[in-house]
Amino acid sequence: MYGNSVVIRDGEYTKVIYTLIKEEQFQEAITALNNIEEVSSSRAGLSLLGYCYYQCQDFIEASNCYEHLIAIAPEVPEYKLYFAQCLYQSGLFDEALKVTQLVDAPHLVDKVRQLQSAIKYASEDYAGAQALLLQRPTGTEATLNDEGCLLYQANLHEDALQRFTSALQMGGFNPLVAYNAALSHFRRKENSQALNYIGEIVERGIRNHPELGIGAQADTEGVATIQEIINETTTAIWESLKCQEFPQFSVERFLEAAEGFKECTKIPNVIGALDGKHITLKAPDNSGSFFINYKKTYSIVLLAMCDANCRFTYIDVGNMGSISDGGTYRDSRLRSGIEGAIIPLPPPTCINNQTFPYVILADSAFPLKNYLMVPYGIHGDDDRIFDKLRFNNELSKGRIVIENAFGILCSRWRVLHTKMEVSVESGKRITLAACALHNFILTQATRYMPLGLVNSVRDDGSVISPGQSRSTNERVQQSQPYNLTRVEQPVIIRDLIRENLAALSLLNKQSK
Repeated sequence: MYGNSVVIRDGEYTKVIYTLIKEEQFQEAITALNNIEEVSSSRAGLSLLGYCYYQCQDFIEASNCYEHLIAIAPEVPEYKLYFAQCLYQSGLFDEALKVTQLVDAPHLVDKVRQLQSAIKYASEDYAGAQALLLQRPTGTEATLNDEGCLLYQANLHEDALQRFTSALQMGGFNPLVAYNAALSHFRRKENSQALNYIGEIVERGIRNHPELGIGAQADTEGVATIQEIINETTTAIWESLKCQEFPQFSVERFLEAAEGFKECTKIPNVIGALDGKHITLKAPDNSGSFFINYKKTYSIVLLAMCDANCRFTYIDVGNMGSISDGGTYRDSRLRSGIEGAIIPLPPPTCINNQTFPYVILADSAFPLKNYLMVPYGIHGDDDRIFDKLRFNNELSKGRIVIENAFGILCSRWRVLHTKMEVSVESGKRITLAACALHNFILTQATRYMPLGLVNSVRDDGSVISPGQSRSTNERVQQSQPYNLTRVEQPVIIRDLIRENLAALSLLNKQSK
C-alpha cells in the first residue's frame, strides 16, 4: 500500500494518486491523500478524497468532504448534489432532501429529481416518489427502472418486469437493474428466468473481478449454501461477542448508566431508554397475518434498551411484527427479570426529601410501571399541563438516545434498511450479529458514530464519561433493598418526578 509501505517522492503525488484511483485502489488512495497536510483545505484534495470515500461506501466521511467543499466553493452546485447523495446513502433521508432543495442549476435538474425520487422511495413516501417521477424525462434507463420499482412495490410484478427489461435494453447491462428483473421473475414464480439473471450478474462480476472467482471451480460436494454461510457467520459473530458486549446486568452497571443519563435529562435515576423497531422480512411461509405490522409489511420486532452513549444494553429479537411494542415488552426477559427480582436494580435514592427509584424511559406504547416511565397524555383543560409538558420534554431528551442507536445501527448495517429475503430465524441471527457489532465497533472506533449522524447530547459530540460524582443533594440508601412492592405506585412516582422538575425550573428562574 502506498500510504503505509511505499514512500512517494515529492512531485509524484498527483501521478500516484490518480493511478491508484484509475486502478480502483481507493483505500490506498485515501491513505495517500490523508498523508498530505493541505488536503483538508484544498478543493482538489477534498474532491478526490470525497470521491474515494464514496467508492469505498464510507458515505459519512464522503459527506464530510463535500460539506467542506460547499463551504470552500459554494458556487459549485455539483458539490451540493454529491453531498445530498452521500447523506441519502447514509440513511439521512430528511437531511438529504433538504440539501437537494439548495441545488439551483438547470443542468442538474434531472439528476436532482432522480435523487429526490430515490429519497422519497426509501422513506416509503411512494406517492411523493410517483409525483417526482412524472416530472422526469420519460423513456430513460433511470426513469424506467424507477417506474419498475414503484410498480413492484404495488405488487404489479408483470408491469415492473417490463420496465426493468426495457431499461436493460436501453442502457445495456446493469447489475442492479438485472437484479430487479430477477426479483420480479421470482415473484412471478418464474425461477429459471430469475436464475438466468443472477447467473449473468455473477458471471460478469467474476469476469470484471477475477479474484471473486477463486474456488468457484472447486468440488462443490458438501459446500454450504449461501443461507447456511450467512447463518454460520452471524451465529459465530453473536456467540463470540455476546458475553463481552452484553454482560449480565448488575447494580454497578446501572449506576454507571445513570451517570451518563445525567447529561441527557433532568429526570433522576435513569438507567436506560427502551423502544422497539421492526425488522422487515419476506413473508414467512404459512404465517398468515401474524408477522404483518401496522405498516402492512412483514417483520419481526427488535426490542432494545441502550445507555446514554447509544450502546445497547439489552436486546430481544424475533417477536412477530403484529405484536405491539407493549406486547413484546410484556413477553420479554427484561420485564420478567425486573419484576421477578432476577435483574438487580439499584436501591432508590433520596432527592429533595423524596424517594425516587431507578427508572427506564419509554414512549407511550409501553405500560407505566414503577421502574418504567412513559409520557403523560396531554389534555387542553388540564391545570398541570405545563408541568406535564416539561416532564414529557425531559423524557424525550433522555429517550432519544434509543432512536439514535437504531439510526446508527441501520445506517451502518444497511441490510436492516431493506426487506431481507431470508427466513425469520436468519433475520433474527443477522439482527443479533449487527447489534453485537454495533456495540463492539462503537467502543473501538470513534468514527463509527460521527456528530452528523445522530442528535448528539453534547455540542462537541464527545462521549459521556461514566463514574462522575453524584450531586450533593442526592444520597443512595444502601441499607434499603429495592423491592417493587415497597415503592410508590407508578402514577405517584411519575407525579413526584414531574413536581421535582417543576421545582427545579422555579429555582432556576429565581436564581436569574
